[in-house]
Amino acid sequence: MKHDIEGVGERIICKRVDVDETVKDGIVIPDSAQGKTQIARIVAVGEGWRDYATGKLIPLSLKTGDKILLPMFGVTDIKIDEVEYVICKEDDVLAKLKEK
Repeated sequence: MKHDIEGVGERIICKRVDVDETVKDGIVIPDSAQGKTQIARIVAVGEGWRDYATGKLIPLSLKTGDKILLPMFGVTDIKIDEVEYVICKEDDVLAKLKEK
């Protein structure tokens, strides 16, 4: 059974981006020396967070398709239908990356 995934509240769902395994000088970095990349692409976002003082729903500033920088710790790695995802809150995102 296949599943669709979507964020809840202020959570975002993203997939880590494959990094180039070769450095400038042509040296190939082995898998054992590579850590998980901190760069990810957002695949789904929640509806936003609730301002409890006013009761208003505040939409998230990040959108599906944005490329982001994740923290080293504090995210949840999951696997659904053999696809790896990362779940975190928008506040956990360190930066939005703009492509040139």
